[in-house]
Amino acid sequence: MRERLAALRDDLYESRVTLHLHPDRVHRVVRIALALAREPALTPGAEPGTWVVPSLTGSWSRATIGLEHPATPDVRRPITFDHDVARDRTDVVLAHLGHRLVRMALALMRAEVWGTGNHLHRVAIRYADARLGSLVAVAHGRLVITGAAGHRLLLEHRDARLRPADRLRYRSMTGKGRRPEGTDPSTRLRALPLALWPDWSIRLRPPTIDPNSFRIAAAIALCVPGATTPIRSIRDRWPGPCFTQRMGRFGTLVTADPHSTAILGALCALTEHLDRHGAPIDYDRRRTLASQIELLDVDAWTIMCRAGAHPPARAASSPKHACGYGRR
Repeated sequence: MRERLAALRDDLYESRVTLHLHPDRVHRVVRIALALAREPALTPGAEPGTWVVPSLTGSWSRATIGLEHPATPDVRRPITFDHDVARDRTDVVLAHLGHRLVRMALALMRAEVWGTGNHLHRVAIRYADARLGSLVAVAHGRLVITGAAGHRLLLEHRDARLRPADRLRYRSMTGKGRRPEGTDPSTRLRALPLALWPDWSIRLRPPTIDPNSFRIAAAIALCVPGATTPIRSIRDRWPGPCFTQRMGRFGTLVTADPHSTAILGALCALTEHLDRHGAPIDYDRRRTLASQIELLDVDAWTIMCRAGAHPPARAASSPKHACGYGRR
């Protein structure tokens, strides 16, 4: 339990740094939202880092619920956006991201930024550097991911609601979700075996998935992170057998596993390593050589299959792959 709490604390700290959730930034969001809503502004409290919430009107009045001190209900406590200021204290209320005041401010700011509000100007002219010799237009774009029901999804916070393919494509489970760069899967195909390496399969395979099916599906999944190519197109380019019917269950079974986030995160990490350092073996060249060389005749292959208690008729069609070429 202690290790789990320590890991959660580290994740929380990393999320604050990644999302820039500094106290002054949260305070600025609330300050601007109150100004846009034409509500009274926060006033500095008696202690640095604290703020007094004035009497708000309309729906904003709900943001003051809970500010009264339990022992003295007629006294309204100040708020703070700094976790360190509020630690081990009851005379100050921590306005975290889940606090009603902050949530209402964020909702208003999102509505204004994404165009459904009516207080912010969509185009503005500002004086820039005098060294610019001509008119400069700055365009800002945004990425919105929607689910099947049309709801907007935020990558890290809605990671569990995404399909496994989208989780891999946007690398949302890594804490550094980002838009796919359009990586060409063909480049990775040349650096991958036809089945995931056995040691990686032993570490990552859920017990509900057949080992052979998992190895092939996981190898194909390594082509997905950062790519915009559909899974079906990647599967069609796969140079070996892909267990098409079983691949449909791969995402479902991985999602049902309690370690699904760790499994997909490991596949993303492995993909990043391969992109940076390449594969230790030129698998594309190995497959090319295997297709040009007669490794075993049918009789020898049949004897080997019988010795290993495998039905020869089932495997005789691809002795080259079974001998390990292109798979390991």
